[in-house]
Amino acid sequence: MGIIAAFLGQSGRRDALPKVWLGVGLATLICVAFGIGLHVLSDSLDFTQQERLETVIGVFAVMMVTYMVFWMSRHAKDMKGDLVGAATAALAKGSTRHWS
Repeated sequence: MGIIAAFLGQSGRRDALPKVWLGVGLATLICVAFGIGLHVLSDSLDFTQQERLETVIGVFAVMMVTYMVFWMSRHAKDMKGDLVGAATAALAKGSTRHWS
């Protein structure tokens, strides 16, 4: 988010920032809804099933964070260039005008 926001500010396209924040907000809402769903599911389970669900969620979280660490170590140096290139292409196509 920070790289894209800085790029938009430097390129004089601060008008596109609300769309970026909309995306961040929607992603946050989806995550919160998913968390609420897991909480409701957990409340409907007995203790043993809750423990199993927490184990599965914990293992999944560890796998995702481990994958992210290895992915970031391989791609971090190119990430800014890739993001700026993709944002430049999106702005050139006028993709932010569809939401106006």
